[in-house]
Amino acid sequence: MAMTYNPPFPQTPKKAYAEVTGTTTDRTGATTTNMVTLVTAGSNGTKVTEITVKIEGISVASTLLIFITNTSGSSPKLYDEIIISAITASSTVASFKGSNTYSDLELASGQLIQVGVTALSANAMCWAQQGDF
Repeated sequence: MAMTYNPPFPQTPKKAYAEVTGTTTDRTGATTTNMVTLVTAGSNGTKVTEITVKIEGISVASTLLIFITNTSGSSPKLYDEIIISAITASSTVASFKGSNTYSDLELASGQLIQVGVTALSANAMCWAQQGDF
């Protein structure tokens, strides 16, 4: 992180989003098919405080896989998961939404957060509340 006279707190708030349209079943990160980049760390690093997934319609039981890469943006490793419940969304039933919050998820410059879903019947919108240092 570059030398600064500002407090070491995120200085530029951001809300990132990415849409997952295909399935990813490999939890090792070796196969990146259908994984999408949700967060790209800023030049001085980034703090992520929340990741949310919202299914755009009927959901099937599945999992949102959350990967973090190395500083070159490659070699993703499984960091966390959000369990997605099966819900038949309608005009009176809300579609699935779930979130994980983090107090200490900080990324170095060049690191990525990538996401994938293990099973889909509708696209998954993923959101990240973040701030760059």
